[in-house]
Amino acid sequence: DGTNSFSDYSIDVNTSITVGLKDHQLTKLFSLFPNPAKDKVKFELDNLNNAACSIEIYDVTGRNVLNKELGNASKINETIDLSQLEKGIYVLKTLSGKQSQSKKLIVE
Repeated sequence: DGTNSFSDYSIDVNTSITVGLKDHQLTKLFSLFPNPAKDKVKFELDNLNNAACSIEIYDVTGRNVLNKELGNASKINETIDLSQLEKGIYVLKTLSGKQSQSKKLIVE
């Protein structure tokens, strides 16, 4: 008959709303160098919230091997002494207020 019917078609519209991204600093990572490191590593963090910061270092078994309080300055530059750690792979976790971020640290 030459007429087209659209009753057999449907359109699904998927709308999603993202919430909770108010704190954009969460994605800002800290700097850790040199990595691999020997006796010392330099840690830098832009602490835009001026929250109390600390670091924790864990070995591959999950054992906490070092903790250090870093204060609440807006820019944190800290040299971390690694001389007491054995050669290996570690995880350095930084805590800033309710935020935390982690990076792999290699000690040679």
